Amino acid sequence: MSSTLFIIAIDWVMRNTTSDIPRGIRWGTFTTLEDLDFADDIVLFSHSHQHIQDKTHRLHEYAGNIGLKINAKKTEVMTLNVNNPQGIKMDNHILPFTNNFTYLGSMSQQMVEQTGTFSSD
Repeated sequence: MSSTLFIIAIDWVMRNTTSDIPRGIRWGTFTTLEDLDFADDIVLFSHSHQHIQDKTHRLHEYAGNIGLKINAKKTEVMTLNVNNPQGIKMDNHILPFTNNFTYLGSMSQQMVEQTGTFSSD
């Protein structure tokens, strides 16, 4: 698939994944941040377990509709300020939790245990 066609396909998937209702995090007075995506690196944001579960399901569904597959082995969940996080299911698999991730070469770590904040190095 050409890079231009792939970008158009991912844009369609993400638009349909996030278009029905706001499920993201509050980003401003009247806006929410739903996701970050660059090529095949995607980060989904949500303020509740049900919303991220719905968004993950929709991403998996819309990507599958055009022949794209989400690699469950490369997909992780990070929570902030959640004492007993529930698992997120994708394709009958519970996605693993992580305390850090790299997005576009930038390492981010969860430091909630010590400071209650999230940092990006």
